[in-house]
Amino acid sequence: MTNLNKQTISIFSTYTLDVVSDKSGNIIRQQSGGPLLFLEKTFKTSNINFVSFYNDKINISIQLNDHGETGKIINYPKTSQLPKKLSGWVVISTVFSEWSLSNLDSIQAKVFLDVQGYLRNTSELERKIFLKDINMYSEKIFCLKGTIEEVQLLPENIIQEYKKKLLIMTKGSQGLEYYYMGK
Repeated sequence: MTNLNKQTISIFSTYTLDVVSDKSGNIIRQQSGGPLLFLEKTFKTSNINFVSFYNDKINISIQLNDHGETGKIINYPKTSQLPKKLSGWVVISTVFSEWSLSNLDSIQAKVFLDVQGYLRNTSELERKIFLKDINMYSEKIFCLKGTIEEVQLLPENIIQEYKKKLLIMTKGSQGLEYYYMGK
């Protein structure tokens, strides 16, 4: 297998500005966030070469409540196309669907896809929607990652296909389950 530390991985993701408030709507803090912030920290710590691609920062309102938190996207991101001459290794992890998957068939990259942003409902961040067109992209994606709840929204044939490839299902504080080559 190729040594990933010597290759550059292209990350297509998003930064956010999270405005956290209490039940009454009083702002507690503002903080940088988003999947790109955490991916970059992880790659830097692991000494993995990467280049980041991102659009405008997304503002998210997060209100704490008795059941955890609810989130709302304040400014919806524009959707951008992946570069056509993309090759090598690619990580796609979005807040919403700010990176279109429509041209995956034209790129030569190995894609790791975090499905979270593609399952988000436009009106409620915590409510997920079914990713119906994932079948079109399955040939280009070598790994799917999502929470157990997110993965359950995928078509059953896709879940079974990725259990034979590489499927990562996160379980919060309980760790994760992953399937690789059917095991």
